Amino acid sequence: MTWCEMLSTSLFLLSLITLARADCGFPNGTDSSLHWWQSPGTTTFAAATTVLDVRAVDSSNADVYPIRLPDSIALRVTINNGETQSWNGDNFRLSLKVSQYGSLDGCSWTDVSAFASLVDTPACENGAPCPFPLGDSQITVRTDLSSFEPVINLLKNDSPYQFVYVFSDQSTSRSFGFTLQARALTK
Repeated sequence: MTWCEMLSTSLFLLSLITLARADCGFPNGTDSSLHWWQSPGTTTFAAATTVLDVRAVDSSNADVYPIRLPDSIALRVTINNGETQSWNGDNFRLSLKVSQYGSLDGCSWTDVSAFASLVDTPACENGAPCPFPLGDSQITVRTDLSSFEPVINLLKNDSPYQFVYVFSDQSTSRSFGFTLQARALTK
């Protein structure tokens, strides 16, 4: 099977799954506001970074909701980074996992496998500020999904999506992350 045939088959299956999804509503109040938490198990080897707040913002830094997947997603993240040196360069990595709510299995989060290429990417090239600041600060994390437009067009519009962000420093094996659940528009 050629790459093009595999992509066509994957997109067709994704569209069938999207159409067959259960109508589960919006979990955790995501119909009216963004829901987030520091991901358990992502703070490893005494990484001293704590996420204090996450907000979706527009270009003027005003809160925006719901988010739009076809546009660049800007998140204003308030952190307390107690690391002793700033993360930067090739060792600073970002992994992003995207899930949709509701599937053939019922009302649960299902990974959107088409976004698998967003795992273990260079953080400085994929929306994280570099060098990553130390101490208390507000950073903007940008997520550009525009290269996934054909996939986004097949996803359900005005539906809950989950984004798991994990930042890591490969030289120290330290990481931290947060999970964001939001109402998202695909059109």
